[in-house]
Amino acid sequence: MTKSKSVLLWIRLVLGIAGISSVLYPFSVKASNHTDVIESGLISTLDCVVTAYYEPLATQANFLQGSFAAEVAMDGDDTTASGTKVSLGTVAAPPEYPFGTIVEITGFGVGEVRDRGGAIKNNRFDIWLGRGDEGLARAANWGKRTTKCTVYLPGSEVPSAVKEKMGKYNLPSAVLPADFWLKKQSFGHKNLSLGSEGDDVREAQEILKSLGYQVVVDGDFNEDFEKEVIEFQIQKKIIADSTSGGAGTVGPRTWQALLAASSSNTKSNPVLIPTRSTVDHKIAIDLGYGAEGSEVSKLQGNLRLLGYFDNPTITDYFGPATQAAVIRFQLAEKVIDSDQDDRAGILDKKTRERLLAVLLGKNEPAPIPFTNLKKGSRGVEVKMLQEKLVKVGTYKGPLSEYFGEQTEKAVSDFQKKYTMNISIEEKGVFEQKTAIRLDQALGLDISLSPVFTRYIEQFSLIKGTLKKGI
Repeated sequence: MTKSKSVLLWIRLVLGIAGISSVLYPFSVKASNHTDVIESGLISTLDCVVTAYYEPLATQANFLQGSFAAEVAMDGDDTTASGTKVSLGTVAAPPEYPFGTIVEITGFGVGEVRDRGGAIKNNRFDIWLGRGDEGLARAANWGKRTTKCTVYLPGSEVPSAVKEKMGKYNLPSAVLPADFWLKKQSFGHKNLSLGSEGDDVREAQEILKSLGYQVVVDGDFNEDFEKEVIEFQIQKKIIADSTSGGAGTVGPRTWQALLAASSSNTKSNPVLIPTRSTVDHKIAIDLGYGAEGSEVSKLQGNLRLLGYFDNPTITDYFGPATQAAVIRFQLAEKVIDSDQDDRAGILDKKTRERLLAVLLGKNEPAPIPFTNLKKGSRGVEVKMLQEKLVKVGTYKGPLSEYFGEQTEKAVSDFQKKYTMNISIEEKGVFEQKTAIRLDQALGLDISLSPVFTRYIEQFSLIKGTLKKGI
């Protein structure tokens, strides 16, 4: 036992005998580092480094690490190392500080140690500042600060003046500077614009080409490539039109969209989506981010039927797209009040019950419109259409995600081959009637087709009474 600890025990013993244990820790000792704090066992004041973290949400606009998954890996989810839920006042501290330690941080307020972090060592504390875009902005605006911290280890008597400060925080702004993202690297990639050259340009070109865009992969950011970038940005709603700020520039948000599109294009396999009337929609277990398996696929299919899951493919992985869809459903059905709710994005019992009720028609949602595919359309659905047209013998071109002249002619030839009654405007357009007829021609059970289900819901058609030539 060190000398300082022996003296401390002696002081505690004397005070206890004197019946004044309520003033065991009436004073503060200045500590030079975290070891001094732990060794002294007293209330201690030290110079500390304070950083900030937050809880990422799949629905936020930007991610510092480039993706929702990477952000979660860096900042964690909604549960602390102590098992509590994150909230304002949560402090991550080195393991030498027990959970329950109170820390008064100059310039912020009073927090409690409830969390840990691999990079949280020595005199460093990490304060939690919120969720989603707002939390990200606060954490970024806080940055890294060196300030005074007063530490009250468990068992210390926390002054009433300090207790009164709990729950009252001096929060940084929840709005980022206008040039914040321009100063950041685009998730390990350079910002690209007209005239750029090199491997990053080549990677962007390869991604767009794999998505069906008319791109030459040569590492040269020319005017033709700029036009394809703008079209991609408009499709992903990154910009409104070609006159918007950032149009044609591959920056953080565009890189994020490119990488996400590339990931979903290469790692997922399209599957047939079941309809409300033909499948058991009940999900027996709670699901959250990172879950895998058939129950996740069922969840995605259910949410797709209701119009909340707009990912082009169904997978068995609960990722950011699924979490965002769950949040949209929860907000629409008033299962949660805001995306800041602790249950946001989690398929818990209440959300499962509400989802099943809506699917069984106890509260029928608005019908989901069928999206026509026509010349200029892009996406996985176009490639799936081309594969079907190959089987009926009207398409002989390459399989891509672009609806060009060859695909248009193949649709038109199919409509003519099966003597469909279509208008001039519908010629070569893959609309609802053509979609149903194509599935019939392939011998598919149209009762399992989401196209057919949506059609009969909106136009009151009855299965089995479809007339020849529809």
